[in-house]
Amino acid sequence: MILIFGTKRKFKNLGALENCHCSRCNNTSDWNFMEYRDWFTLFWIPVFPISGRKEYLECPICRQVYDVPKD
Repeated sequence: MILIFGTKRKFKNLGALENCHCSRCNNTSDWNFMEYRDWFTLFWIPVFPISGRKEYLECPICRQVYDVPKD
């Protein structure tokens, strides 16, 4: 019997923040508020999460990622 298992990172878009300035590309735009979680997979099907939710902000132009403070 062959078991195929592994991990998969699933992303979720939580909305947009308006008029944020990116220090990398010097553009002002609506940023994506995103979260991701790592899942254990069995035969490519996510079974259960193996990490907590991690949130971040992403510039849609240059794809620079900024951590969200815990506050």
